[in-house]
Amino acid sequence: DVDDVKRREDDYRRRLEESNRNLKEALEQESEYKRALKEAYDTVMKANRAKSIFLSNNSHDMRTLMNGIVGMTAIAMEHPDNSQKITQCLNRIETASSYLLQLINDVLDMGRIEAGKLSISREPVSLNKVLESVTMLIYAQVREKQHTFRLHVDQVSHFRFMGDKLRLNQILMNLLGNAVKYTPRGGKISLDI
Repeated sequence: DVDDVKRREDDYRRRLEESNRNLKEALEQESEYKRALKEAYDTVMKANRAKSIFLSNNSHDMRTLMNGIVGMTAIAMEHPDNSQKITQCLNRIETASSYLLQLINDVLDMGRIEAGKLSISREPVSLNKVLESVTMLIYAQVREKQHTFRLHVDQVSHFRFMGDKLRLNQILMNLLGNAVKYTPRGGKISLDI
């Protein structure tokens, strides 16, 4: 009888230990599942934040460009008899429109960006043309807020290089757009290259 009771107790203890092991494994699996779920959630939230920032930045750039186009149109209309001024304004409008179209295409390609397939272009870039384009585009805003704007280029070794002209324009437009936005009326803004 004692041996039989002992066997049953040992058998019960073994089953209990096995149940405890199974329960521990199930809890570890649940914990791992929760950790993976949290990582997936964090990834989705990070992607949503990135998308919001992207759209916000592009909206800002688009508004800046549209203001430049409107400003150049107004200047051209103020000088209907000055063909040189009108040609200059039309060139600036063309530059701003081209850049605006590129930004709109970027927004339309959001699926590509979300999939992590955004590529950086590698094309010939003229720093002089980029700076001319950016300063032309920002001019209307600078004028509207009565800022003094200074561009200073010093010790640049290469004015022509390979790069992503659109991204360089975006960076400079963001910097200058923010400078105009956050500088009090009549302030001084300088871009040093």
